[in-house]
Amino acid sequence: MKKLIKFLNIFIIGALVLASCDVNKTPVFQDKDSFVGFTTPTVSVKEDGGVVRLPVTFASPDGKTVTATYTVKDISAKQGTNYTLKNAAATITFDAQNRNSFIEINIVNKAGLFTGDLKFSVEITAVPGANVGGDKVCTVTINDLDHPLTPILGSYNATGTSYFNGIQGWTMTFAKDASDVSKVWISNFVVDGSSLAVYGVVNKTMTEIKVPKGQRIAENPSYGFIELRGYYGPDGAVEIADGENITIKINPDFSMDIMDEIGSYVWRNADKSGGAGWYNIFAADIKLKR
Repeated sequence: MKKLIKFLNIFIIGALVLASCDVNKTPVFQDKDSFVGFTTPTVSVKEDGGVVRLPVTFASPDGKTVTATYTVKDISAKQGTNYTLKNAAATITFDAQNRNSFIEINIVNKAGLFTGDLKFSVEITAVPGANVGGDKVCTVTINDLDHPLTPILGSYNATGTSYFNGIQGWTMTFAKDASDVSKVWISNFVVDGSSLAVYGVVNKTMTEIKVPKGQRIAENPSYGFIELRGYYGPDGAVEIADGENITIKINPDFSMDIMDEIGSYVWRNADKSGGAGWYNIFAADIKLKR
């Protein structure tokens, strides 16, 4: 009886070991798991881009032939007005030699007409003989080229005199706001003291930008608030008060001059108490050129 019990114990332990091995067995990608999906969830294209290509892949161990269908959905762009299907059948086919392909969409150029950036989405809806992948939707943004502030948008070469480091050069970038056509977002406004973009408001004649003092210009977990501060130019004798602005002059050739002293100031506390000093501060001589 003892031998029988011992044998049964060994048998049970062996069965448990085998079962545990099955549980931890590496999954095998099989043909039934094949799927089609986008390789990126978002794509951007300029309105004069002609055709936008959305990358799609077919994951399959056997590389069989499948045809996926897709649909488009207007968000702010409208089919037939802002874009059209290049393949009216709205299908895309894969096989063993072609496992990566593109859905192509024609973009309608509305040259001279400000529409703002427009969006639509494309969704893979069915793949007979395979599966629709988890990444089944791609959202397309058509970037409008007729924004009223287009002449001043983009990157500039900035030069200015730091009170700490002497003459410095860096890249400053102006980007449009998503909804307000009079507003720009300025990245790297104070070199060595910026990690966040600050905004400015452009006047109607596009000759001046007003950048509100007091914006959060950088983040650091060691400090409560890092603030954009400034002093009125050209001599920097008077500090720019809360509710007032730093002035950027826009020249006829769209180069720019920052008319005031600007800097990135560190507060230890979120309520702007416990001043810790400047990350960097510049004289009123910063010039921006393409």
